[in-house]
Amino acid sequence: MTMYYVATRASYVLVDADSEDDARTLGLTALTDLQAEECRRRAGDVRIDIHTVREASAEEVELWRWHHDRLAEETHE
Repeated sequence: MTMYYVATRASYVLVDADSEDDARTLGLTALTDLQAEECRRRAGDVRIDIHTVREASAEEVELWRWHHDRLAEETHE
């Protein structure tokens, strides 16, 4: 699998996928989950328009993993 960068204008996720089509599907699900809280705060739907699907760079993968490691550490404190 390949790590893909999937982005809207406001946010992005990295997903492991076999193709850009799979990445778009997985990315939409991940972005929907990410923005679910925003929907609750606004008491309505937030439209998700994916603008970019491409292979993630090594730097993006490294930053993504670092960020999620820090989040995991915070929840265990």
